[in-house]
Amino acid sequence: MSIAEYAYANAKIRVMLSFLLDEKMLNNLVNARDVYSVLGMLKDTQYKGIIENFEKGGFNISFLEKEFLRNEISTLKKVYSPTFPPATKAVISLLIQKYEIEEIKISLRLWNEKRISEAPLYLLNEKIWFDIDYNKIISSPDLNGIIQILSDTPYKKPLDDAKTMFADTNSVFFLEAYLDKDYFVRLVSAIKQLSFNDKNIANRIIGAMIDMENLNWLIRAKKYYSLEREEIDRWLIKGGILTNNDFVSVFLAGGIKSVYNVSLASLTEKNEYRLGIYLHEILAGEIKKILSGYPFTLGIILSYVLLKTREIKNVISIINAKIYNLSKEEISMLIGQRQ
Repeated sequence: MSIAEYAYANAKIRVMLSFLLDEKMLNNLVNARDVYSVLGMLKDTQYKGIIENFEKGGFNISFLEKEFLRNEISTLKKVYSPTFPPATKAVISLLIQKYEIEEIKISLRLWNEKRISEAPLYLLNEKIWFDIDYNKIISSPDLNGIIQILSDTPYKKPLDDAKTMFADTNSVFFLEAYLDKDYFVRLVSAIKQLSFNDKNIANRIIGAMIDMENLNWLIRAKKYYSLEREEIDRWLIKGGILTNNDFVSVFLAGGIKSVYNVSLASLTEKNEYRLGIYLHEILAGEIKKILSGYPFTLGIILSYVLLKTREIKNVISIINAKIYNLSKEEISMLIGQRQ
């Protein structure tokens, strides 16, 4: 992609970056006396409208999370431009589709647990990228019906591939795992079509994201399932900064263990936090290099998107923490701050 093609996007995103919460504001939120103080501070930010509606609605956390999610998706759509080259558009559209996959995963859980009436609490239930009727998914009589509903989307194939494992376990865990793995396969494939510079930058950023996804999957698999080494290798997503073999070695025996004195077999809540911090620091380092380097690349878009996503996650975590009177140390752990 040429300088001219990225010039407008770069200028636009530089302005958007200026609206992100700085470190001082984040620390003020963490150190705030109570949730009312947090909300008061946030009214002086771009989130003023969301906070005011949250207060009017009686502190409905489900409403708050959905409004922030809408804000996040809207931000991504703002950086998407039909004038971008096809390869760039494909990558950004896939970043938007990740939110759609999360909606499908929530729908699958509600469907499998027959909690149809709870859909308004958890689902946006609106178009994100493809035309999907989430109410039909939740009320479908069986998995084949859901696959048919998704027949005009990329989500049909992974669910079709996961049918046998679902039939054997009646667990949506494997349906979700297939959706996630297929998504990253498509994302890595799209990145290969980018220009040389964009490809190198995207591989580093997305690679760190994939390692985080693999960590989350390994922790969840350890918690709910007993999987052999061969099964773990099969499920790990390829394309991370760490190769699959290195990833298993690091998280099962060695590597991180020597740094944090933990292994997957002995994970505790605090150890999971430490492992997450380690990977977040890799990603944060990549973002810092991109923002201080040559500006006319896809990296500026990816960096902003990831910073925005993390900011919203942190704000929601802080509000929840203040409502439940968590300590400053506990809040710092939630948002990934070192003590």
